[in-house]
Amino acid sequence: MFDKIKDIASDLVGGGEPADLVTDYVQGDQATDMAANFGQYTELFQGLDFPASQDELIAQLQERGADSGVINQIMETHQGSFNSVDDVLNAIRNR
Repeated sequence: MFDKIKDIASDLVGGGEPADLVTDYVQGDQATDMAANFGQYTELFQGLDFPASQDELIAQLQERGADSGVINQIMETHQGSFNSVDDVLNAIRNR
């Protein structure tokens, strides 16, 4: 699971390790926030039940303690349903 998230993050900014990806792409507080989100995604997305509607996915994430930033990113995808973690990550990436 972590490898899949790492690969998608790597694709976003052209390769490297997650910590390097974040600091190479943005600086300062934004880099810190993105690094924290990357770690949070790794934990939150493990073992989610799919397929799931956007509302079901948000409910699962809230039960796991997801912060409002993660929830807002899911909501901003405007995607009605998700079939896998890949769907979620791709929707966030393409929002």
